[in-house]
Amino acid sequence: MNYKVFSVGPDWVEYIAAETAEEALAEHLRRADYKEHELQDITVEEIPFETEYRFENEQGTFDEMTFAEWLKDFKYEKPKLLCWQD
Repeated sequence: MNYKVFSVGPDWVEYIAAETAEEALAEHLRRADYKEHELQDITVEEIPFETEYRFENEQGTFDEMTFAEWLKDFKYEKPKLLCWQD
């Protein structure tokens, strides 16, 4: 894999595929509207592909699986929002 998964955010978390933490942060900031003083509260953390998570499926229920299982068919081209958690 030529990308990593990063959790980015202060209050809500976005999971973003990117090659670096800086790219993940830039992708997050592209959609967000932060005041200058709020930028210090943003955290960026790499999430191991083996991390288990509850992903919502098309039926509105949740499946527990690892990020690697969930992203098995994902083709990385550029930084991209994968999902989020409130």
